[in-house]
This record gives sequence, C-alpha cells and structure tokens, in this order.
Amino acid sequence: MPDRRQARLFIFPIMVSILLLLVVGCGTKEEPAMPETMPADFEFSVRYGITSKNAINTFEDKVTKDLVSDGTITVDLAFSETEMRSIYDRMRELNVLRDLKLESRIKNCFQTPFTEDYWKIQMNGETRIFHWSEENCSLTKDAAKLKELREFVHMIVSAQKVYTDLPKAKGGYH
Repeated sequence: MPDRRQARLFIFPIMVSILLLLVVGCGTKEEPAMPETMPADFEFSVRYGITSKNAINTFEDKVTKDLVSDGTITVDLAFSETEMRSIYDRMRELNVLRDLKLESRIKNCFQTPFTEDYWKIQMNGETRIFHWSEENCSLTKDAAKLKELREFVHMIVSAQKVYTDLPKAKGGYH
C-alpha cells in the first residue's frame, strides 16, 4: 500500500504541472511579428495635426499641407526606397501589427484644440487602421511611439525641396 500512495504523491504534482502549462500556454496570445524584409506591397498614409488636414500618403505619392486660413495644398512626393525602408524599420520596431493601446485612461481632462492622427498601413495583403488624439491631455505609450514615428516621417518630408517650396501656413487654431 505505501508504494501506491508514494506513486500518487509523485504523479499528482506532475499532473498539476502539466495542466498548468496547458492552461497558461493556451491563454497567451502571440503578437504578430513584422517581417524583417520590407514587403513589396508596403504603403501607408497618415493624416495628422489639428483638424488632421496634414497628410502623407504613399498609396498616391502625395503630401498635403494645412495652410490654416489659406486652406490646404497637395503636392506629389514619393519616398525613395531607402526612405521607405527606414520608415518600415521604425514601424517594425514599434510592431504596428500588434494590438496597440491607443486610448488614454485619463478621461477627466479635455483640451481644445488638440492634435489627432489617422494611420492606414498596408503590408502583406493586410491593412491596419489606427487613430489617436491628444484630446484627453495625455498619450498612451503606443500613441506616443506612433507620434514619434509620424514626426520622423514628417522630418523626411520637410527636408524635400517640393515641401520646403510650399507657402507658410497663415493664421492658427484656437
């Protein structure tokens, strides 16, 4: 009889361990990873700023600048392969394919005017759409990283002659 009891005491912890591994293993969700090599169909667009009238669109190779009281102006602007790869690499660091946390938990603060971004990213036949705003006075970590990404993309655009030749914005938002 003691051998049978010892066997049960030995097997029970093993069975519990296996069961825990199955439960924990099945409950974890693996985040989709972006491929290291930039996909051939990689494109994106982002509308941003107060009223989101500024836009960078690689689907159409166009950039729109908000001139505030003078409306908007759109020009043709295509990124080079190197520029697209550097933007893709930044997106890959952020892993834009995963579920991003973009909604702030802070709901007791509102500001106007506020900036907001609308992203559309396409790769490997898949399209992801994101939106975030600073209306609630703060950004989540993911929204802050998307903002940094957009600022990086805007920096590339603002260095292009076609963009620097555009008129300056007149007026402002209150």
